Amino acid sequence: MEDNKLESDTYIDISDH
Repeated sequence: MEDNKLESDTYIDISDH
């Protein structure tokens, strides 16, 4: 689950950029 959260965080960062 922790890994999934990390991936989600990256996805949000890319979308924000």
